[in-house]
Amino acid sequence: MPTRQLRHQRRNPVAQAAIMRKGGVHEESRKAKRQKQKRELCKMILKGEDYVE
Repeated sequence: MPTRQLRHQRRNPVAQAAIMRKGGVHEESRKAKRQKQKRELCKMILKGEDYVE
């Protein structure tokens, strides 16, 4: 008896959950970037250095 291959049925892209569509490369949030800049600024102020962006 020949083997039968099953094909997966395509999913409806319109009905996908929103959480699944936003996948991709994980990056720092804008909030995390701001906090990092504030921490660096505070460190520079404590050391007496000039802040150059």
